[in-house]
Amino acid sequence: DVLDARHAWAVYPVGATETGQAGRSSDVLQLFVFRTSDGGTTWDAAKLTENVADSIVVPAFRDAEHGYILASALRQSSGVSSLLATSDGGATWAPAGQGAWLGAEFGTGPEGTLWAGSEPTAGPEQRPLLDVSRDGGQHWADARLPGLVGAAGGYSLFGPPSFFGTHGVVAVLDESGS
Repeated sequence: DVLDARHAWAVYPVGATETGQAGRSSDVLQLFVFRTSDGGTTWDAAKLTENVADSIVVPAFRDAEHGYILASALRQSSGVSSLLATSDGGATWAPAGQGAWLGAEFGTGPEGTLWAGSEPTAGPEQRPLLDVSRDGGQHWADARLPGLVGAAGGYSLFGPPSFFGTHGVVAVLDESGS
């Protein structure tokens, strides 16, 4: 995630040396977060203790200090997506919440909202099209897109919503062939 010309973060997942990463929720996956606050001249690393196996990990920052990592559940997992939060620029992280089948098209919005949308996949998944959290990831709800309320499967997003003040836009792909 790139916030501005000085601040950027990258999350790198590494399978544990004792077991290979085979795509099962019982696998062990270690996350490292790399961060820069000087435009990439230097980078610091933080090793997270949480195991978020069988997930896609996506960082999103709302400012230089406050950010999130969404571990979006993959199809062979239990379906629980996990959210981690930081308030010190990514030096330390703590669990912030969970949601069912949150999509990896993840970003932040106005007034601290969090958005998780369904990404294109190789196979059918009954992931919600777009969920929103208004309480830092504790609770998630259907974003209620016009004409797509409750939509799951057959649709995906081209990216998380983009906001301009309090107004936003999101691109939706209808994969149903209609």
